[in-house]
Amino acid sequence: MIKLTDVAILSLTKLRARLVRTAITIILASLLFGILVTVSLVSTGIFHSINDFRKDGLTSRYIVSVSNAPNDNPLALQNTMRDPALVTEAKKRYEKLVQAKTAEAKKLNISYSQINDQPPYKQTENGSESLALNDPNGITRELLKEKFSTTPAFDDKNLSEIAKKYHAAKLFSEQQFAIAKGSSLAPLADGKEVFRETSNETSANANNPQPPVNSSSLTITPPEISNPFLLANDGGWQPDGKSLPIILPQNTIERLLAMDKLPDSASARQKLDRLKTVRERASGLTFQMCYRNDVSQTQIQQALQQQREISANKNKKDYQKPSLIYALPDSAKCENARIASDTRTAEEKKQDANQKLFDSKFGKNTEPSSRFISFKIVGVSPTTEDNLNPEQIQNSQQARNASDIINNLLKTDGIGQAIPRSLYNKLPNKADYADVFT
Repeated sequence: MIKLTDVAILSLTKLRARLVRTAITIILASLLFGILVTVSLVSTGIFHSINDFRKDGLTSRYIVSVSNAPNDNPLALQNTMRDPALVTEAKKRYEKLVQAKTAEAKKLNISYSQINDQPPYKQTENGSESLALNDPNGITRELLKEKFSTTPAFDDKNLSEIAKKYHAAKLFSEQQFAIAKGSSLAPLADGKEVFRETSNETSANANNPQPPVNSSSLTITPPEISNPFLLANDGGWQPDGKSLPIILPQNTIERLLAMDKLPDSASARQKLDRLKTVRERASGLTFQMCYRNDVSQTQIQQALQQQREISANKNKKDYQKPSLIYALPDSAKCENARIASDTRTAEEKKQDANQKLFDSKFGKNTEPSSRFISFKIVGVSPTTEDNLNPEQIQNSQQARNASDIINNLLKTDGIGQAIPRSLYNKLPNKADYADVFT
């Protein structure tokens, strides 16, 4: 058995016999060990730094959306819509409404037929009856509002208990709105509104400018969500009632600033520099969109249709132009359509006036309304890729190199567009935006 002293003697003998080779081996082993230790320390430091960054930023936080049962459970909503008691009540109210409309039409000497009216209920595929969601008379909406008016959307205590299981840091709520039904919030191309006939698919899709604001999803967000994205001094926004404060994705703001899109191969430094530039130039940026209510929108469409029909029939001798012709307004002023020609008889004008009285009495808008709505950028959220298909989204999330891995670790998902509640509450003229936030 070799003793420890024997091992020492053999080692010294080998060292004297092969001094150079042994020295090189020791040096290489030391260097390799040193490199391994250095890589380990650097890697540990990087991940500690990332964790610290994630704690301060939003990358380690997750926002979980909770919806109430009717919206989140299609079956529950379907059962509610098919509730026999609600359908029966809808029939009663509709019958009374038809009687009232018939009497009013007779009084005003205008024509009205129940055949041309849409009931608040419909026949389903299996033969049962259900409330109609697209009820123009609002009976379905009234019934659903009455049914759920006394039912809280959430059981706050139960929701808190469930959230604790997932270590929720805080519960908060947001409000979602959309513009009034039939209305529009149109973007401007070079400061001008683009008029398109919605019934003409070719015209509707031709060079359609992408709106900077999605009017079907206007969300008022709490400070917990919006504050990390706000610009310094709220981008210069003031609660003077002249503009709505809004946070928009970086790529949307780039379009407003007419900035070229960065190539996919852009480096992290280029992306960071671009973000700094966008935030600097976004401060103080204001843009406008043209709001039209349903009546104004209808008259614009009527003007476009009449324009097309008159042009198509201009060489026909037997063609008779409409007695009331609308013309398009100045595309830079967001005005209502103007009357270009009115050859109606006195009786026709009286009939039209009585029809307006009839429509107004039963809840329809009868007067056109249009105006500019100004938005001011108060924050920049991460770029959103709304137009990507699922395959493109998956490819964009795949890490191709070390840089992609780090970018994915540090990436913050966007919140899209948002209106900060803390700023919205300061508006002195919220009533002016009642048609926008419905």
